[in-house]
Amino acid sequence: MFDAQFVNGEITLKECLREQFSLVITSRGDILKELENVVTFRPHFDKLAEYCRTNRLPLTIVSAGLDFVIDHFLKLKGWHKLVETYIPKTKFVANSIQFTFLRLVDETSANFKQDLVR
Repeated sequence: MFDAQFVNGEITLKECLREQFSLVITSRGDILKELENVVTFRPHFDKLAEYCRTNRLPLTIVSAGLDFVIDHFLKLKGWHKLVETYIPKTKFVANSIQFTFLRLVDETSANFKQDLVR
């Protein structure tokens, strides 16, 4: 429902994430535990990360996902020092997830992803 509203331009990315995750009532640990056996990185991500490191090229993950999940799995693979992340920050408050979104440099940007590209 919220995805369709976002795609149709009825709500912003911020509103979509806030609505979606307001429905999630669980802990950080439970989320990580559930994802342990299903999260995978794209094939050859390790080679890309190493290539970027060797050639001194920045590698940035830009995501509307959960920052602590992405950071957790980057650390498990040992890639957390090779990859910069550009992700809204999450905070658990009263068994719900709240987001702090990155400040836009260009206020005409539709969202933080577009802002970074600009």
